[in-house]
Amino acid sequence: MSLKPIPTGCWARFLKFGRGTAVAASRRALAEAGVEPAGIAGLIVNTCTGYLCPGLSSYIAEDLGLDTSIRFLDLMGMGCGAAIPNLEAAAGMLARSGEGPVLSIAVEICSATIFPSHEPELVVSNSIFGDGAAAAVLDLKREDRRDGLAKMADFAADLFPRRREDLRYRTESGRLRNT
Repeated sequence: MSLKPIPTGCWARFLKFGRGTAVAASRRALAEAGVEPAGIAGLIVNTCTGYLCPGLSSYIAEDLGLDTSIRFLDLMGMGCGAAIPNLEAAAGMLARSGEGPVLSIAVEICSATIFPSHEPELVVSNSIFGDGAAAAVLDLKREDRRDGLAKMADFAADLFPRRREDLRYRTESGRLRNT
């Protein structure tokens, strides 16, 4: 019998709460879309507040009971704005394979990265960034036949290299610290 090590610290908090928060958002999205987990053909998860290898998608897929042969993608290190590339990747996954639906999840667990300090930048950061997740079920075939569903027309995102240092994480004392 092999024993799995018990994670500690911020990574354990990220795994526990990221997993639970993402699964709760996913179950709600699946219910609202009228899709059973067994029908999901693809899964895309984005986050920047924790790093897992294998990614959070493997835990979410397990918790939801998704088929082990689904297509999946974990997007890391893009910040909370990665929800747009996430949806674009989901649309691309649908377009390439013609098989759906795809479950798209954005999750951040900022409480796992709280860096206590009296520095104004950290007080503000710790105050405005919180934990949460959003999920959407994308299926081109279902969008064509159901009224009231959003239709994606295009995607737009910009890169601002000159602003990179204004809002980012850096590693300090082995932990993520918002700057």
